[in-house]
Amino acid sequence: MEPISKLWPTPRDLTGAGRKLFNEAGKILVEQRKLYELDKTAFVHMCKTHSIVSECQKDLVEHGVSIPSPQQGLKKNPASTILKSEETTLMKYFEKFYLTPQDREGIDFKEKPKKNQKEKFFKVA
Repeated sequence: MEPISKLWPTPRDLTGAGRKLFNEAGKILVEQRKLYELDKTAFVHMCKTHSIVSECQKDLVEHGVSIPSPQQGLKKNPASTILKSEETTLMKYFEKFYLTPQDREGIDFKEKPKKNQKEKFFKVA
């Protein structure tokens, strides 16, 4: 089985941070020949999970860890529970797709060497 040569179209329901991750990480992984057709479902799910994590973080910043409750005064913000669960899932996906510092050893991030402009006119001996 060959790696894909072009990233799949961005899913329409993928928004925010997940959409950005899909396009940016996807591009790098395709260039490095690390994505296969069989990875599509898991890769999209990872990006959706990233969106959920991002939204939970925003909710916690906006509303705090404790939110008003009609019965008890204050209660734990449900976003904190969701965040904890989804962050664990997201980290597992990051490991599978070479997106943790340790796993990045499998990816060559070296930039393509730029040609020296003088070499166009002069040959270096």
